[in-house]
Amino acid sequence: MTTAVLVTWCVASLLAAPAQEISTAPQRATAKERAETLAAGAARDEHGRTGLMRAALEGDRALFRRILEFDRLRFEAATKRAAEPLSESGMSLVNAIQARRRLVEAADEDGVTPLMLASGRGWDDLVQRLLRAGAKPSVRDANGLDASSHAERSGFASLARSLRDAAH
Repeated sequence: MTTAVLVTWCVASLLAAPAQEISTAPQRATAKERAETLAAGAARDEHGRTGLMRAALEGDRALFRRILEFDRLRFEAATKRAAEPLSESGMSLVNAIQARRRLVEAADEDGVTPLMLASGRGWDDLVQRLLRAGAKPSVRDANGLDASSHAERSGFASLARSLRDAAH
């Protein structure tokens, strides 16, 4: 699936989400705001970095958290729809799983992942969200560093220990 198709799917599926799910989003965001945030979070720049990665690199904790939260809401909505008897609902869940995997496991041209970036910033709570969403702490970048190494190099020894524990 191409990036353009994925972004189009994300926008379309979020716009179709029921209103009660939208009202639980941070700051009561509209479906359009959610869709735009997720599309921006998944879009890659010339270095292969997603919007989620760029938010971490720029130290924009609020945007990083918002993208993860909207992804969680999208995933939960797809899970609820999958319980419906229509086969399209099941495909909706499969697509949400694939979109989450691409968002959480995305690596830039240097092999750096969102988990590594959040770890390097010391964002413990967001690191935990990424781990719950399926991020792999044992993945290494082009320099051979994993998420715990990024945390340790930035002075977050406790976070580095918890990442090493999560990798085992």
